[in-house]
Amino acid sequence: MSSYRCLVQLGTDADLRLCVFFIDFDRFKQINDRFGHLAGDKVLIHVTNRLSALISDTICFARLGGDEFVMLLGNLDESEAVNLAQRINDAFVQPIRIHDTEISISASVGIVLADMSYQSADDVLRDADIAMYRAKTTGNCYQLFDEEMRTEHLEKIELEGELKIAVCEKQFRINFEPIVDLQESVIFSIESLVRWVHPEKGIISPGRFIPLAEELGLIIEIDRFVFDKTCKQFCQWRENGITSPHQKFNVNLSCSQLERSDIVPFLLSMIDVSNISPHDVVLEITESYLLADSGLVMKNLNEMNKLGFNIFVDDFGTGYSSLSYLAKYPIHGIKIDRSFVRDLATSKESKELIRSIIAMAGALNLTVVTEGVETMEQLHIIMELGCRYIQGFLFTRPMNSVQAETFLANKSYRRLID
Repeated sequence: MSSYRCLVQLGTDADLRLCVFFIDFDRFKQINDRFGHLAGDKVLIHVTNRLSALISDTICFARLGGDEFVMLLGNLDESEAVNLAQRINDAFVQPIRIHDTEISISASVGIVLADMSYQSADDVLRDADIAMYRAKTTGNCYQLFDEEMRTEHLEKIELEGELKIAVCEKQFRINFEPIVDLQESVIFSIESLVRWVHPEKGIISPGRFIPLAEELGLIIEIDRFVFDKTCKQFCQWRENGITSPHQKFNVNLSCSQLERSDIVPFLLSMIDVSNISPHDVVLEITESYLLADSGLVMKNLNEMNKLGFNIFVDDFGTGYSSLSYLAKYPIHGIKIDRSFVRDLATSKESKELIRSIIAMAGALNLTVVTEGVETMEQLHIIMELGCRYIQGFLFTRPMNSVQAETFLANKSYRRLID
């Protein structure tokens, strides 16, 4: 790092326009976990060789640590920088071969075009890191830094501190959204959805705080808070006759939960206290989590299955290029992502995709839930395609417990499907 600072300072003193590339390799931890650290070290050697072959005129090329690298070049304009970032990603299209194993890897690249406005090397590196993180979170292979990213980064740091407080103070509440069985005109299940009620900022979207909670390792406590509250609420509803003995509840499990050795004992302890059965519970996992191919994930899912828990894949069709996991893991159902439903009335492709998913699921004896149904036109098309279970704002938006009790008692959803 000291040589890097000297070079940046030298560049600014000489009035050069410097271009900094911050490169991070995606899912490198999973490579170490799956193939071992020795294989991981060999991957890093191959990575270094491929990067070195791209840059003959680099002022500085260094590994910062782990799977993070930095390049420093002089006098590149924006188009040249973008071109190099694309070449970096193209260099890793072909998998890296370690002995007889092919290991796929991809890079996220943050780019800063540094000028005299920067006062220190640390500032340049910070902004390049921010741009890299934006590339990673948006799924782009590279990202040029701009001032708005720094503002958002500072807001994120502030939110991190507030989220830690929220977990300690349990500033969360549970909302409920039903899954309707069209064939029987009943509620098949009720999904629990966590909401963060900030004392000053009000409701903060799960899209903002859930990824942050996962990154900070706070998702475990949030998940367990949701499961605990849901079990108690479900038990109360069943005792009061608000839900029937056949109705289930859906809860989300993060990848961090699936990779813990104590997850199954925790689930059992919660349902035992609430006097409900594993057969009452649908555990939702996102299909991208199955990419890790972890032995512990497999062990936990198999144990959950044997105990009677239902396991559904949430956001189906958005996160995994291979469907082999449907046969590999004990999956009972899939939830078709709302992105396929959004353009259903106007897109022939979306309709055919959903038809194919339903047919495939039928062949594998999987339950199918279609998410994001908001209009009667979408509902009619879904019914024509043969999907039995529907979830979406057409029936109701997520409700608090009091609203949910009224909804369940009134059965107002029936007028839309009978």
